[in-house]
Amino acid sequence: MSGADYDTELFVEIANASASGQRLRIESELTKIDTGIGLDGRALELVSAVMNADGELYTDGECLDIIGRIVDIWRATELDV
Repeated sequence: MSGADYDTELFVEIANASASGQRLRIESELTKIDTGIGLDGRALELVSAVMNADGELYTDGECLDIIGRIVDIWRATELDV
């Protein structure tokens, strides 16, 4: 499975989770060290996956909300590092 496929599946998983579930899943993805990608790069990959989401399934507002959560969690995680 390519990274793009993984990120698309991850976005769908995040989008369909509760707010607390979204936060936990995003935190988990941002702090994974086995990807070989730093915190900033992983955050950008997640944002990219959201931006490429199926417009028929997710509204712009839903996508922006998730991007906002990713950025908020990225900021908080970056401060902890």
